[in-house]
Amino acid sequence: ASRAAAAPALGPSGRPRPAGNGATAGTVGHLAQLTIVGGDRCDNVLTSMSDAVAGTATADSVSVPVAQTADTYQFQFRPTVPGTYLVAVRLNGAHIKDSPFTVVIAPAPASAENSTATGAGLAASTAGVSTTVTVRALDTFGNLVKGTNVAAALALANGTQPIVQLDVVDNANGLYTLTYRSTVSGVFRLSIQLSDGHIRGSPFVVTIAPASVSAQSTLSGPSSGVAGTPVQLVVRARHQFANPQPGAGMWR
Repeated sequence: ASRAAAAPALGPSGRPRPAGNGATAGTVGHLAQLTIVGGDRCDNVLTSMSDAVAGTATADSVSVPVAQTADTYQFQFRPTVPGTYLVAVRLNGAHIKDSPFTVVIAPAPASAENSTATGAGLAASTAGVSTTVTVRALDTFGNLVKGTNVAAALALANGTQPIVQLDVVDNANGLYTLTYRSTVSGVFRLSIQLSDGHIRGSPFVVTIAPASVSAQSTLSGPSSGVAGTPVQLVVRARHQFANPQPGAGMWR
């Protein structure tokens, strides 16, 4: 609750008039302001009030005290959680006309340094397998932010760029699903960025393992030999995308 304000009381037909940005909408972290103009029973505008005036703002289970400024009629609050707030202004414990007032508070813009990503795909995958990562776009107060521009890129750590299928889906709740599929094995860097830079931990180092050995494995060596003389044949194991398979053997 806020401190009391002093001046002549509002009459029974007093008319508060909310004004200012805080009367309808605001943004997390910014000061929302509501200006109340009082009128007497004859509808004359009052310039002061002598009775106790107090205000609170609530949204769901979140309650934010409303503090009065030096101006008797201005009430301010600074929310850190988005939502639809009901700003209650009371005179001597009773709501003034039209109280509580509705104020819609939107999240602050997404902050890259506060945003995060989760999922096994941040560290490992297998060639040819679709792999997902979940991105959480958060503002500086830890609130999920919808409608954020999330950009992602997957490239080999050595600087070359294979063909990689990569999509980002906005789940319309502040969560974003990133899906990638590489047909090339190796060590990659996965970059995830918002408009103000890389999210926390980006770029991530991802090791993409070869798929299972396929019929593309090769055998090389001489086409003929002499009885009693060793012949060396080399088997190079490859997976279905023709990437070398670790542990490929050499057979004699």
